[in-house]
Amino acid sequence: MFSKLRQLIESHSDSVPNPFSNELHNKARAPRDANRLNSSDMNQRQSGAALIELAIALPVLLILLFFVMYVSHLMSARAAVSTAVNSVRIAATRANLPISPTLARDVADFNKDRLQPLLASKELREEAFSSDGANSYKQLYQSQYPGISKELSDLEREDLMAMIYAINLVRQSLGTHVKTPCKDPGCLLCLPVPAPWTYAPPGQAKTITTPPPGVRFVGVTCEYRPDINILSVLNSLIQFVNPNSEELSGPVIRLQRSMVFNN
Repeated sequence: MFSKLRQLIESHSDSVPNPFSNELHNKARAPRDANRLNSSDMNQRQSGAALIELAIALPVLLILLFFVMYVSHLMSARAAVSTAVNSVRIAATRANLPISPTLARDVADFNKDRLQPLLASKELREEAFSSDGANSYKQLYQSQYPGISKELSDLEREDLMAMIYAINLVRQSLGTHVKTPCKDPGCLLCLPVPAPWTYAPPGQAKTITTPPPGVRFVGVTCEYRPDINILSVLNSLIQFVNPNSEELSGPVIRLQRSMVFNN
């Protein structure tokens, strides 16, 4: 009886799976391995999508960054030029700002050696005080006001002081790297405004033909052309995003103030 039972168990042992067999273990691992492969593929696809999104968004973010930087520079420059042209009031009262402790005497005597550093940047001093050259004050003044040809030494004391105050106030605000006098990017040009009874724009008549008695006039106009370094980077980024876009051109900040005062 026991022998028959033993034979029966042995005959069915081959059909019962061994829980510790490699075949059963591999079958159990197969779904887990498949899940891991699917998860790895998904992570790779997500990483690739993130790189594409970064490649698209980064130029736009850089454009916004440089645009904000450029607009901030323009606002700062306009504030500096506005403060500078308002110096006509100081020039009219012949005040002596700390720009030079002997400014009034230097202007009255037209001390060229002392006035050169106040009216021109280092690389343009000789040309600015010459009678010719694209960046000489005489040529720049004549191109601004056709028909009037004046040397710096021919200007009224108030006009010369207004120029000095305006130039140095702008350079103190924006930095001594600002070149003057010139009309290139990164340049500042400040010139005196002629009295309305001495000059009228071409094609227009003088509004006042004779000066009022006992009255003097002083005025200054300044124009600043911002440096194009930031603008060049901004244009390059815009061209990268949209090759058909037009390049941005730098503005010219131009302000003018004038006033009359009693002798």
